[in-house]
Order: sequence, then C-alpha cells, then structure tokens
Amino acid sequence: MVRWRISDGPSAVPDTKFTDGDIWGATLEKVDDPEQRRLIQVVIARSVLQSRPEGLLGAVRDAIESNGKTAIEQFLGDEEPPARIVVGSGGVHIAESE
Repeated sequence: MVRWRISDGPSAVPDTKFTDGDIWGATLEKVDDPEQRRLIQVVIARSVLQSRPEGLLGAVRDAIESNGKTAIEQFLGDEEPPARIVVGSGGVHIAESE
C-alpha cells in the first residue's frame, strides 16, 4: 500500500558537504494527510555514475536514469520513509545514520 507520494522533485541538490556522487532531493507528502511532508535525498555514488550501464544492477540503472525517482518509489509504502537513500554498486539502500 502506498502511504506517501512525491509532491515535488526529484531535483538536483547542491552539495553542502563532501559527497562522492550526485544528490537528488524530493518532497514527499502523506497520501491520506497531504499536510504531512518529508524531505528525502538520494545519493548516487560517483562510482556507479562512471560505470558502464550494462555492468550495473537494473535498480541502479533505473535510479540513475530517473535522477533517483525509482529509488524513492521503493520506499513510498513505508510508514516512515528514510531521509537519505544511497545508490551504489550493490543496489539501493537506506543510508546509515550520520
């Protein structure tokens, strides 16, 4: 069941601290209460951006081609979507706490 939807984005986020990749941000809103909003970021690792597409997992290729949108869509059914997602050679993952 989808609990959240993307209301804005994803759009490029200027890097405010060193990140080895591209950052895409979006605003999510709760389907049954649009006043509840969350910001979410997707970091696409530079290593996958520089890789040959045919050598990447399908979910990684899709995230690159959609500027992170497909990575975000994987978490729209969560009660509490993550604040940050990382797309790397191993796939799409919730970022560890900083």
